[in-house]
Amino acid sequence: KYRDAAESFEDHSKFLMKPRYAGLFELRVTDYKGWAHGLRKAGYATDPRYPQKLIDLIERYRLNELDRGGDLVVRKPEHPSQRPAPSSKDGGDVITIGGGREVEKFEGRIKFIRARAGDTFDGLARELELTPGMLARWNDLQRNSALGAGQRVYIQPKRNKSKSTSVHVARQGESLWGVGHLYGVKLDRLVKYNDL
Repeated sequence: KYRDAAESFEDHSKFLMKPRYAGLFELRVTDYKGWAHGLRKAGYATDPRYPQKLIDLIERYRLNELDRGGDLVVRKPEHPSQRPAPSSKDGGDVITIGGGREVEKFEGRIKFIRARAGDTFDGLARELELTPGMLARWNDLQRNSALGAGQRVYIQPKRNKSKSTSVHVARQGESLWGVGHLYGVKLDRLVKYNDL
């Protein structure tokens, strides 16, 4: 039905354009409690407990913290008493998480880790508490794609364009995927920019 989750999300969000939801847009975008109750009142949900269920989910997973413009990665420790504290080095551009993995930032904004020998999207997803499909999609790869040791694995979506450059002169043997991965740019954006 949809090519990807983003297309599904976009299509599903169109219902908010209906007049009965207009009052929601008078609320602050950060007022998730008001939105939860407003969606119920506008008829989006029939379950009278919908607002509280939605609020509970938002608060349990601290999704409201994303309103501040930051990124949120939550990991559950295998043994709560052994929860590793993130440590930073190099001025905060690199942090170390459980398992000794370093989370780096490309151009100071796109988080990634380096694959180790034998890593798979399934294993990394378990370790990072993400879904394998999400990781594969963010890296413009298939879920069963082989990951090479040292390869960047983006743990959040790549961007639509590079912050550092607008032109790349391709060398023999380079792939469009490789260029996109090098600059943290989504493959479909590169295809569009290059009329391919």
